Amino acid sequence: MPFVDVEGLRTFYESKGRGQPLLLIHGSACTHSIWRHQLDYFGQRCYVIAVDLMGHGKSEIAISPSQISIRQYVEFVNNFWRF
Repeated sequence: MPFVDVEGLRTFYESKGRGQPLLLIHGSACTHSIWRHQLDYFGQRCYVIAVDLMGHGKSEIAISPSQISIRQYVEFVNNFWRF
């Protein structure tokens, strides 16, 4: 399973398929694994990526989860998308 460095944090994601990208982002207290059926379904039609946000699942975090803001998650996803 792949990891990439995002903002200096080891970040986990799973991907399937080819073509046009589709990024799946989980909600609070979840992980990439909630998208397993969507990975299989959309992976037949496009390049689908399910990421573990910082501090979730297998992804690292540098601060207390209670200190993270929505803005920080947005910046994190924007930086993840650039890998």
